[in-house]
Amino acid sequence: MKYKIEIEREACTTCGTCYSIDPSHFEPDEEGKSTVVGGETDSDVSSGVFDDDEIEVAREAEDSCPISVITVTECARVVKVSVTIPENQVEFIDELIEKKSFHNRSQAIEVAVNLLIEQQNKEKM
Repeated sequence: MKYKIEIEREACTTCGTCYSIDPSHFEPDEEGKSTVVGGETDSDVSSGVFDDDEIEVAREAEDSCPISVITVTECARVVKVSVTIPENQVEFIDELIEKKSFHNRSQAIEVAVNLLIEQQNKEKM
């Protein structure tokens, strides 16, 4: 399972709770502030993405942080969908772009596809 860990480093009090509970995901920097192991870190934030079975340990560290500066979130799963858009829908998308309802074709197509899926689901009922 992929998940992301983020630490708001500005507010970190260097208590060490997170890296005591979960040293595989959290470690101190030279000042004792928490960082994400193998992640990207600057003075404000440290974050990293993991693909392992240890999300519960990371969540325990998140829950144990006395100032709640740790966030653990599951990453969205990417699913490829193939959709054939009827010609009248393509024209509708082009009209939306002309009217500046959307900044680009991708946004307009996403809305049109969602509307088509909703319509198909209603027809199946």
